[in-house]
Amino acid sequence: MVARLRGRPTCCFISLDALRWNFRQVRAKVGSGVEILSVVKANGYGHDATLVAPALAEEGSDAFGVATLEEGIDLRQAGIRCPIIVLAGAYIDQLEDFLKNNLTPVVHTLEILKQMEASVSSLGTTLPVHLKVDTGMGRIGLRATEIDSWVSEIKRLKALKLAGVFSHFSQAESVEGDYTQTQLQLFQNIIQRLRSEGIPPTLVHLANSAATISLPKAYFDMVRPGLMLYGLYPSPAMSRQVSLRPVLSWHTSILQLKKLPPGTSISYGQSFVTRRDSVIATLPVGYADGYPRLLSNRGAV
Repeated sequence: MVARLRGRPTCCFISLDALRWNFRQVRAKVGSGVEILSVVKANGYGHDATLVAPALAEEGSDAFGVATLEEGIDLRQAGIRCPIIVLAGAYIDQLEDFLKNNLTPVVHTLEILKQMEASVSSLGTTLPVHLKVDTGMGRIGLRATEIDSWVSEIKRLKALKLAGVFSHFSQAESVEGDYTQTQLQLFQNIIQRLRSEGIPPTLVHLANSAATISLPKAYFDMVRPGLMLYGLYPSPAMSRQVSLRPVLSWHTSILQLKKLPPGTSISYGQSFVTRRDSVIATLPVGYADGYPRLLSNRGAV
C-alpha cells in the first residue's frame, strides 16, 4: 500500500523491486550464456532512465540501448559504465560526442559508414559500431537483400570496429508468424555470409521482448528486452509464458463522490449517461498527467 502524499495526491511510483524481478525473468529465459541489452530509450519508457538503468546495471545488465545520443550522455552522467548502444543511428556531426562519452553508434547506411570511417581514421583512433540490417522492418538499416553492395565496404574498415550486427522484428506483439520466420532466416543468412567473408561480428542480436519470451532461435549472442522489463506483456497470451510485475503504478485520491439519478450525462460531450442511480467519483487527474480522452468509457481505476 502506498501512503498518500501531502498536497496534490496524484503521482506515479516506480518499483525497482519489480524492475529487478522482471530482469531476472529475462535472465532465467535466456540463460547465463546470452548477454542482455536493456532497452531504456524514451526515458526508460517513461520510467526515468537515470533511475532504472543503475538498478538494471546492479542486476547484471551487459549493455543498454537508447534511441538518441542525448539519452546515452544522460546515462553516462548517471554513472552507467557498461556499453551503451544508440540504436536509432548516428549523424556524422555527432562523432565527437560519441567518442567523448564512449558511446557506440549504430551505422545504417553506406554513406554514414564511409564518412565515419574517414573521420575516425583522421583522428587516429578507433570506434566500435553496430551494423543494422533491414530484414523486413522497412525503416533504417542496410537491406539484407543488397548485401553484395555493402559487404565489401565492411571488409575495408580499419578505424571502425564491427562490434555487433543486428536487425529488428516487424512484429512486436507476436513472433510466431511466417513473416517473422522469413526475417529470422534472412538474418541468419547475413551472419553466415559475414563469417564466410572473414568479418564475424562480436555480438549478434535480434530478439525483442516478444522473441525473448517465445523465440529462443532468435537469442544469438544477446537479447534486447524493452517492454517486458517494465512489466508489460507484448501480448496477453504471453502472460502464460513468463511472470512479470508492473514497475509503474499511478495513484490518486477521490476528489468528490456524487450521487446522480438515471439519465444524467457526465462531463464533455455527454458521451456517458447514467442508466441507473449511480455514484460518480471525480479524480484529480487530467491531460497534464497523461490521462488521454481516448480512455473515455473504457478506462479503469
